[in-house]
Amino acid sequence: QPAPPRAPSAEGSPESVTLEVLPFVKLRSGGRMRRFEVLPRGTPKQNRDPAALDALAVESLLAWMAAHRADWTLEPTSFTLNLSIATLETEQFLRQLGARFSRSGISPESVGFEIAEPLCTQRRASVERFISGCERLGCFVVIDRFSFDSSVVPLLRSKAVRLVKIEPRLCTAALKDKLAQALVVAIVQAVKVLGIHCAAQQIDSQQVL
Repeated sequence: QPAPPRAPSAEGSPESVTLEVLPFVKLRSGGRMRRFEVLPRGTPKQNRDPAALDALAVESLLAWMAAHRADWTLEPTSFTLNLSIATLETEQFLRQLGARFSRSGISPESVGFEIAEPLCTQRRASVERFISGCERLGCFVVIDRFSFDSSVVPLLRSKAVRLVKIEPRLCTAALKDKLAQALVVAIVQAVKVLGIHCAAQQIDSQQVL
């Protein structure tokens, strides 16, 4: 599994950000795509500025991908980064993103950005603008903590949305609660019709799996 290096360097440089990766585990065989969630770890100073940390994390990830192509291009592979509210509301991020892809020579299709469902309702205009920007650039979007909120469902129309991660509480509640079970089934079937992939989170026991 590809693992970006942890090489501390000067404050404010991409090398000063540690990138850890979590692989998505397939529930059933089929499909060649390998998916990884990237978790950036910045310095205390960087952590106080989420938008700056997001930008450094993207630069660090693209630099690693460009330098280690053989580690991740043998099979179709994608990486996702979770974004802060500050980044979603900064139009400059999208403008710089295209330039970063061009400089690195990395295809935008290999990189995606996670947006939590609550942000989709609380910052709707910013989220819609960001998803539209991703669609133009060719990178993809993941909706995290997806619970089938009626105000969020229309966002699934975008070609940029490729994956939803089910709200963890629904997955665990589905073991005992029929309504939660019905919602999980509905989410899985709905996104399947739309050609969107689905993931479950915090599966910490064989029973939940």
